[in-house]
Amino acid sequence: MSSYSNVYLRAVSTISSYPLGKLRTGMPAQEYIQYKNDWNFFNTIWAYNYTSSTINAQTNSPISKYEFASNAERISYIRGQISHVDYYPSAAAVGVFNDID
Repeated sequence: MSSYSNVYLRAVSTISSYPLGKLRTGMPAQEYIQYKNDWNFFNTIWAYNYTSSTINAQTNSPISKYEFASNAERISYIRGQISHVDYYPSAAAVGVFNDID
């Protein structure tokens, strides 16, 4: 397995240790679907950026961090990030869900 694959698996493992959770009850179905989509989109981008940042720190072959294709993607990422911070405040306090450069 390549170094890239190992780093990516570590990133996925790390973010997956914070499973989907919500504090608010009674969300209508469509709102909950959007909440889950935002949560999962944040996970995907966080894992990609973690991987690129780690690889960039170890090699001279830079991998750019994720570039949002639209403002809707950026908003989804931010909503997912906020949801993680709200549900896991102690992890957020130590920076787990910070943007990765």
